[in-house]
Amino acid sequence: MLTLEAQVIDSDVKFAKKPEAGGIIYFNEIAAESSITLRFPYSVEHDIADVSAKVDVAYTLESGQQYTFAKSIIIPISLALGVNVQDVFKHNALYSRFNVSTASHSPLRLYKSELMPSDLFESEFGVPPADTTMVFSRQPATLLYRIKRKTNVRSSKRAARTMYLKLYYNILQTEIEEALVKSIFDALDDPSLASFSKLITSLVVREAKSLQPIDLERAALLGAVPTAFLADVPWDKYFAGIGRVPGTQVDATEKISTAIRKWQASNPQVQISAAQPDNPCTLLIPVEIPSLPILHTADIELQTPVTELMDQKPGAIPTVAVNQMLPATLHLRWTQIWDTEMQHKKDVEYSYEVAAAGDTWLLGGRRKGHLVIPGSKKDPLSSTSDTEAEIPLIMIPLREGWLPYPGIEIREVKDGVENQAQTCEVDFRNLGESIRAVGERKGVTVSLDASGPGGGPLVLESEEPKRERGRIVA
Repeated sequence: MLTLEAQVIDSDVKFAKKPEAGGIIYFNEIAAESSITLRFPYSVEHDIADVSAKVDVAYTLESGQQYTFAKSIIIPISLALGVNVQDVFKHNALYSRFNVSTASHSPLRLYKSELMPSDLFESEFGVPPADTTMVFSRQPATLLYRIKRKTNVRSSKRAARTMYLKLYYNILQTEIEEALVKSIFDALDDPSLASFSKLITSLVVREAKSLQPIDLERAALLGAVPTAFLADVPWDKYFAGIGRVPGTQVDATEKISTAIRKWQASNPQVQISAAQPDNPCTLLIPVEIPSLPILHTADIELQTPVTELMDQKPGAIPTVAVNQMLPATLHLRWTQIWDTEMQHKKDVEYSYEVAAAGDTWLLGGRRKGHLVIPGSKKDPLSSTSDTEAEIPLIMIPLREGWLPYPGIEIREVKDGVENQAQTCEVDFRNLGESIRAVGERKGVTVSLDASGPGGGPLVLESEEPKRERGRIVA
């Protein structure tokens, strides 16, 4: 604990002198009933859940009597949530998906989020949800941001490339503890018990931490927490020996214990407010945009119009015949806008290859080739209509079914040798798309007995369809 760097926050109290080594801190005169918050950094060698601290305070009263106060405290330092990010590069934008999960067994409320811009990048978010998002241990929340590079801003090592994701949240366990304490004190409503407030609060919070994960999830869904778990707590034992209520002869142990039991009997459950508090918990996470030298965008387009390949409405999946020849064009374009480390100063050669499973497609045309990306000593470049490649292909489906498009592999070439290390990414626009291939049969006559191959139906006769303008006529 770096107590030499201690600071006083939210208070006008000043240090009498600078903090000394060994954790000794001197203050000026402090008024009674004052609240002081100290803040100082710390470092750890291993990932731990909490740190322990011991506070020794020596003070002198106006009468000259000297006292020493000692207390050991445990401070939790583990983060309440975890964030995982997945980046998808596109030609003009970067889509970053942040998965926010709770790091403990308690659900948490996610009120809002914001991705702060940097010198090079800015972000956009969709329509935020109308209500707060509840994050469970087995159900994380997903935040999707679209990041774009700012125009007229040159990339340099001095320019900040790190954005910051700020999350506003609250832990449900903390909300439950605060709701229980507030409900108990509202029921007590006795100023004479104010001196016991810290003791009552600490004991109620300790009992609330015994709630099981299933209890917390149920409270999150119902918006209320049952108080049955406090019915059998031995309050008399916990408050034993605290004396009398100030200014009276009433035993404080009996009065507080009786009041809490009466409160529990009349309050079978306590509502949890879902409204955003004035000062929710916040977490600031640095998000470094990865540097990508080149992003290639590949798109295979069938030259024959889709409406010519099927007798369906436009927009439906293309339907072709097995062994039908399909002329296609492979469009390749590129961009250097995601290169933030200025690696695009020299020309770079890349090789491409169109490949598919041997039993799916028979490919023809310029399936393999090379392309050279020009370098730029100033701003990063992007391809134009004059520098984009349009490569003719022939695609012939070999079997029936829903056939995915052939894949594209692009690698960097150095000194005539392909570099296996990934120095670029490929945005394959046809990923997830498919073409339906059917057999060229207008009608099929089968026998439903088990005399066919493998005990299946036996094909007796098939009738071939007619073709018109490259499409199948049933």
